[in-house]
Amino acid sequence: MDKKNQLMEDFEKKVSLTDTEAMEPEAAASSSSSKSSNTLLLLRRFLETQQRRAQAYAKLKQYFLSLSPFFPAEKKI
Repeated sequence: MDKKNQLMEDFEKKVSLTDTEAMEPEAAASSSSSKSSNTLLLLRRFLETQQRRAQAYAKLKQYFLSLSPFFPAEKKI
Protein backbone atom coordinates (compact mmCIF):
# COMPACT_ATOMS: atom_id res chain seq x y z
CA MET A 1 0.00 0.00 0.00
CA ASP A 2 2.91 2.34 0.73
CA LYS A 3 4.26 1.90 -2.79
CA LYS A 4 0.83 2.76 -4.22
CA ASN A 5 0.69 5.97 -2.17
CA GLN A 6 4.18 6.89 -3.34
CA LEU A 7 3.16 6.33 -6.97
CA MET A 8 0.07 8.50 -6.51
CA GLU A 9 2.14 11.30 -4.96
CA ASP A 10 4.64 11.14 -7.81
CA PHE A 11 1.81 11.16 -10.30
CA GLU A 12 0.21 14.21 -8.66
CA LYS A 13 3.53 16.05 -8.76
CA LYS A 14 4.03 15.30 -12.43
CA VAL A 15 0.48 15.93 -13.54
CA SER A 16 -1.17 18.90 -11.95
CA LEU A 17 -3.94 20.93 -13.50
CA THR A 18 -4.00 24.52 -12.38
CA ASP A 19 -5.94 27.56 -13.40
CA THR A 20 -3.61 30.13 -14.94
CA GLU A 21 -5.45 32.99 -13.23
CA ALA A 22 -5.18 31.29 -9.83
CA MET A 23 -1.53 30.52 -10.43
CA GLU A 24 -0.43 33.89 -11.82
CA PRO A 25 -3.07 36.62 -11.42
CA GLU A 26 -0.68 39.34 -12.64
CA ALA A 27 0.11 37.43 -15.83
CA ALA A 28 -3.59 36.84 -16.49
CA ALA A 29 -4.36 40.52 -15.88
CA SER A 30 -1.60 41.64 -18.22
CA SER A 31 -2.84 39.21 -20.85
CA SER A 32 -6.34 40.67 -20.57
CA SER A 33 -4.91 44.18 -20.70
CA SER A 34 -2.88 43.25 -23.75
CA LYS A 35 -5.99 41.94 -25.52
CA SER A 36 -7.85 45.14 -24.66
CA SER A 37 -4.99 47.24 -26.00
CA ASN A 38 -4.89 45.25 -29.23
CA THR A 39 -8.64 45.62 -29.64
CA LEU A 40 -8.39 49.36 -29.06
CA LEU A 41 -5.61 49.68 -31.64
CA LEU A 42 -7.64 47.74 -34.20
CA LEU A 43 -10.69 49.93 -33.59
CA ARG A 44 -8.61 53.09 -33.99
CA ARG A 45 -7.15 51.84 -37.27
CA PHE A 46 -10.63 50.96 -38.50
CA LEU A 47 -11.90 54.43 -37.57
CA GLU A 48 -8.99 56.08 -39.38
CA THR A 49 -9.72 54.00 -42.47
CA GLN A 50 -13.41 54.89 -42.36
CA GLN A 51 -12.59 58.59 -41.99
CA ARG A 52 -10.22 58.51 -44.97
CA ARG A 53 -12.86 56.68 -46.99
CA ALA A 54 -15.50 59.28 -46.09
CA GLN A 55 -13.15 62.11 -47.09
CA ALA A 56 -12.37 60.42 -50.40
CA TYR A 57 -16.07 59.98 -51.21
CA ALA A 58 -16.74 63.60 -50.26
CA LYS A 59 -14.01 64.74 -52.67
CA LEU A 60 -15.40 62.53 -55.43
CA LYS A 61 -18.89 63.88 -54.86
CA GLN A 62 -17.60 67.45 -54.96
CA TYR A 63 -15.73 66.71 -58.18
CA PHE A 64 -18.73 65.17 -59.90
CA LEU A 65 -20.99 68.00 -58.75
CA SER A 66 -18.53 70.46 -60.27
CA LEU A 67 -18.91 68.64 -63.61
CA SER A 68 -22.71 68.85 -63.61
CA PRO A 69 -22.92 72.19 -65.52
CA PHE A 70 -21.08 70.55 -68.41
CA PHE A 71 -23.32 67.48 -68.39
CA PRO A 72 -26.93 68.49 -67.82
CA ALA A 73 -29.30 65.84 -66.57
CA GLU A 74 -31.11 63.90 -69.26
CA LYS A 75 -34.74 64.79 -69.79
CA LYS A 76 -37.19 61.96 -69.46
CA ILE A 77 -39.78 61.64 -72.21
